[in-house]
Amino acid sequence: MKSPTNRVLYYFFYLLFSVDTWRILIGFVLAAVFAPKLAADRGYTLGAEVVVWLMLIGIGYAAGNYPARLISKGLQGLFTPKR
Repeated sequence: MKSPTNRVLYYFFYLLFSVDTWRILIGFVLAAVFAPKLAADRGYTLGAEVVVWLMLIGIGYAAGNYPARLISKGLQGLFTPKR
């Protein structure tokens, strides 16, 4: 039976090596950088600003596929043993 520490490390490295984790992170960073600039001083309601944030998160997720794959492969190369 595996110890809880190994299970925690398994989940940590699974998320670290997952392409989707990096795509989501790229989407959030893109939204955090551009959403305040796009929604500033335009008189948007709160709902409209939320839509701008969600739109940019979606665009960042879609556009971040190639960089996320490079990041994931690079990290796998660092942490997995060479054969």
